[in-house]
Amino acid sequence: MNVAFSALLVFLLLLPGFLFRTYFKRAEKVVLDIKPFGQAAIDAFLAALVLDLAWVWGAALVTSYRVNFNALLTLVAGDKSTNLDGAIAAVAADPWHPGIFFASLYAFAILAGFGSRYAVTRWRLDRRGAPLANFFRFDTPWYYLFTGYDRATPPDGVAIGAVVCLGSTAYLYTGVLIEYFLDEQGQLNRLVLASAARRPLSDDQTSGGGAGQENPIIDEERFYPIEGDYFVLRYSEVLTLNVRYLDLSG
Repeated sequence: MNVAFSALLVFLLLLPGFLFRTYFKRAEKVVLDIKPFGQAAIDAFLAALVLDLAWVWGAALVTSYRVNFNALLTLVAGDKSTNLDGAIAAVAADPWHPGIFFASLYAFAILAGFGSRYAVTRWRLDRRGAPLANFFRFDTPWYYLFTGYDRATPPDGVAIGAVVCLGSTAYLYTGVLIEYFLDEQGQLNRLVLASAARRPLSDDQTSGGGAGQENPIIDEERFYPIEGDYFVLRYSEVLTLNVRYLDLSG
């Protein structure tokens, strides 16, 4: 037996961890994973170890099936083992039980990933300030920021203020955030705003009131509405970004 079979068997044993991690992780928009491969592999290995042992224990608890660890280790060792022929014969004599074991293990890993993510989100275990927030928190910083996830009560909306330079003039753009998009590296790419408006930032210097006392969404005297249903703002052109959570109940 060549090394490829041993590698395949190791992959089958580690696959539950990758499945669990894939379906547990909350992906931010189109970004599938922005973690370094080494860290992702460690996470998957630890998850696979827990899932494999749990499924072996569960199979022994509810069925008469017992995993033959001697045969398993022999197959993983490959040509270096003297009991290789016996291990292959044991699997060939009963291929259904190993097949059912792995198939059910993969289904369990997927369900466990979905269930764990639902539990974390349902009880907001990843909200900043929760006891285990650092452990459960997903790698989705823009999601947490633009949804106001860490607030005690969800906001009714999110207002965006962005400073953009056009030529030699700096403009302040405002609007209600409708959608946002990321690039392949997980960096913010575009913001889609409704009720967009803009004004020159130099108006702050001539205004009698403080710039921080205004409401940029309704200050029609100083802001010029932008025609159109939606305004797309490229993040690469933004100098500074302000996020304001709206509460319409007050």
